[in-house]
Amino acid sequence: MSFLIDGMVGELNRQLLRYAVGRAISCPGCKAILDERSAVLVTVGKTSVVQCGECHDKTVHKLEYAWRIAVGR
Repeated sequence: MSFLIDGMVGELNRQLLRYAVGRAISCPGCKAILDERSAVLVTVGKTSVVQCGECHDKTVHKLEYAWRIAVGR
């Protein structure tokens, strides 16, 4: 039964990332057009930011606590 819930959570995370990429369209750091296969959604508290993979790799060390969804990587 746990594998079913894990699959549902994974699908929910993928759809959440797709929605965030569609809303943002471009990375706030480098202004490149986002691709859901390489984008990362970072949520800290109640704030969420979607970034391209390269910008995320540059800024991930600055985060103290984060929940990351890295579907396409």
